[in-house]
Amino acid sequence: MLVVQFIFGFAGMAGLAVTYGLNLNARQSRWILSLCKLENRIISVERIQQYTRLPSEAPAIIKDSRPPHDWPSSGTVEFVNLQVNHTTIFGYLYSLSL
Repeated sequence: MLVVQFIFGFAGMAGLAVTYGLNLNARQSRWILSLCKLENRIISVERIQQYTRLPSEAPAIIKDSRPPHDWPSSGTVEFVNLQVNHTTIFGYLYSLSL
């Protein structure tokens, strides 16, 4: 009778331990999810702060840096030793001239 009570008592404790273990696992999962969400929000704020500190772009037209009125004087484009790689299957195109 004592052996039967010990076995059932141990089984009850094992069941209780498994229940608490699953509960702790679920809590740990929720904590990790909450911390990940918090980290994403913090990173978003950091990015906004970085974007506000970026220098502004130059104006579209800079008067002192304009090309001459007759530019370009000819309408040709020349490529010298152009190498283009679209994918590794086709390789390179060498010495393409138009």
